[in-house]
Amino acid sequence: MPIYEYVCQKCNVRFSIFQHIHASKHNTACPKCDSEDVKKVISACSCASGTKSASSTPAPSTHSSGRG
Repeated sequence: MPIYEYVCQKCNVRFSIFQHIHASKHNTACPKCDSEDVKKVISACSCASGTKSASSTPAPSTHSSGRG
């Protein structure tokens, strides 16, 4: 399930919640004041993999030594 971020319109608390992809804000309540007047906000996303990224691995040398 994805993580969504909301901001409470009543107490202005920003919170994250695991939620089914088809869930709506009407199924969401603020964890601080229990208000259902919440607004979904745009948040950063993150992806992880089990391999090193290309930016952390040095590229192989492509220049020749002039011998040959």
